[in-house]
Amino acid sequence: AFLMDEPLSNLDAKLRVGMRAELASLHARLRATTVYVTHDQVEAMTLGDRVAVMRAGRIQQVDAPKTLYRQPANLFVASFMGSPAMNLVEARLDGATLEFGGHRIALAPKHVPATSKQKIVLGIRPESFEDATFADPSLPHLDVDVTVLEDLGSDALVVFHLDATPVHTEELRRDHDEETLLARDGARFTARVDVATGARPGAPLRLAVDPAGFHYFDRVTGERCRRVVGSEHAAAL
Repeated sequence: AFLMDEPLSNLDAKLRVGMRAELASLHARLRATTVYVTHDQVEAMTLGDRVAVMRAGRIQQVDAPKTLYRQPANLFVASFMGSPAMNLVEARLDGATLEFGGHRIALAPKHVPATSKQKIVLGIRPESFEDATFADPSLPHLDVDVTVLEDLGSDALVVFHLDATPVHTEELRRDHDEETLLARDGARFTARVDVATGARPGAPLRLAVDPAGFHYFDRVTGERCRRVVGSEHAAAL
């Protein structure tokens, strides 16, 4: 067995990418058990067959990388996996209607979380948003004001704010407190949209959002809320 303790941490970004590919190739040839320690989620997601997410010396979840991303067990795992990070805000659930940031979204039965509590934490991955121009017209939409537009070439990131209460894990709070350039009341959201978007900083934008990609967490325990239906579809969310 091999133990690798943050072997790429001191490399520049370009060399780190190349070395990740070399390490993956080496493991494929040797097929030797390897324990790889890293704070870089990209390294964990691309190199690990199974990934253990740890917090303060305790394992929070162990699973395949895709499962950690799609079915995080709690708020810590949800906020740790993914770049940009999952948008996390307080929300209110009234039957099959979800309210957050001044918006009301009707949920299909298969998307309703199995909880008796009205106040929950809502998680939305950036890719669950899309510029409404390019999205399914049947999806609910949000009318927002664009704060920042980041053109990444293959897609674009739209930053906007909603009048909602943001939720941060203890580890993310310090980073959040240092976001002075974008500091304002409410919650900052990031949406990943088609690069052809007409979004412009300071201009309004209609965003479609897919409730199938919503994640729900208990406000007190931080644990993931399961879906109402006990189907294979629900188990995969």
